[in-house]
Amino acid sequence: MNPKLYSASQQSLSILLIPALICCILLSYLVSFFYGMFIALSPLMYINFLITTAFGLSLGYGVRIISKLFKIQDKKVIISLSVVAAIFGIYFSWVAFALYFVADIGVIEAYFTQFLLVFQPLLLLDIMVEMNAQGLWQIFGIPFYGPILTIIWVIEAGIIIWMPFQLAFKQKHAPFSSTQNKWYKKHVLEKDFASIFRKNLFLEALQINCITAISELENGKATRFARISIFYLKGEKHQYLSVENVIRASNGKSENATDVIHLLQINSMEATTLLETYRGKEAFIFDY
Repeated sequence: MNPKLYSASQQSLSILLIPALICCILLSYLVSFFYGMFIALSPLMYINFLITTAFGLSLGYGVRIISKLFKIQDKKVIISLSVVAAIFGIYFSWVAFALYFVADIGVIEAYFTQFLLVFQPLLLLDIMVEMNAQGLWQIFGIPFYGPILTIIWVIEAGIIIWMPFQLAFKQKHAPFSSTQNKWYKKHVLEKDFASIFRKNLFLEALQINCITAISELENGKATRFARISIFYLKGEKHQYLSVENVIRASNGKSENATDVIHLLQINSMEATTLLETYRGKEAFIFDY
């Protein structure tokens, strides 16, 4: 028996895509200023790339929030928006970085009021080429310019693009109601069930009677368990259930989750019974 899973309906993006794209560009413009300033003021942190990783993640999570607000379901579109936001982020951070060294007025005024270099990519390129040739700083007596600085910039750009891309690529589908124009809400059952090892047998039992199949699961262990979530939206005939095996670090600071099944279709009575029996904790909407 093949499980009946959630299938997203066709979505017209012509109206939603343009404002979502504008918001992504504005997000990049704002966050890039702080990143560019941080890099200009603290080249040592620039070398270890921690702030670069944080910058890429901030763009990725920002695009996730925007896609939720504009109700964009197509994963390819979300990935595209993430890459676009990253590319604009690289450009705008270069603008902020260059303005810190060359602006005749305050950097904030130059960036947010006068928009210096924002619409002058060729001039910005000339400035960056000159900076690359001369170098701006050195560490332990080693100057960074020319090919060395170019390699650093390429690696930096790769990180900035990769972080939001992989965040969007790994994002799971979330069910959406086209009739109500709303996202389903995710509720995580407040019980750690035993890990699912005999997956096929469990899935068969789940399709026959999901309430019975789940009630027969024993308690999980502290570091190895199954997490069950219900995606529920009042007034909808179909609700959805997800099960994943979770391995948690002994210190509780990290975990690795593997899908057993994602978005299995169940009826409203089954969903309500599971939520009432095991109590479902509503997840933050931007987490899924």
